Amino acid sequence: MSIYPVLLTTGVILEALVLALLSWRREYRRLPMFYIYIVWAVVSDCSMPVLHWRFPNAYVGIFLVETSLDSLLQYGILVELAWSVLRPFHALPPRRVLPAIALGVLAVGVLAWPFSVMPGMARLAWALC
Repeated sequence: MSIYPVLLTTGVILEALVLALLSWRREYRRLPMFYIYIVWAVVSDCSMPVLHWRFPNAYVGIFLVETSLDSLLQYGILVELAWSVLRPFHALPPRRVLPAIALGVLAVGVLAWPFSVMPGMARLAWALC
């Protein structure tokens, strides 16, 4: 037996536990993007193995869509985290600061991008089915 199903099941159970704790503490009010991301993680981790089993030829395309949505949610979490960090410094930061924070996070990501590419990835060709 492979360890993959055990790790997947354990991960989904722990994600569901985090989701239950966030719901119980009503943290979705303070951190809505993080809450949405945890919901997405549970749904995604439960559905991706089923989609892989049911549609093996289309899995790469499904994976790319899932990964893109996951990346957008992670970006939203970074913006939300930056907003939460700035909140104590000002009683209530103006809403017009939020787009500046979003652009700042995006700029840092663009600057870090060249350092994150693994050698050989540029030569890797994805065969989309």
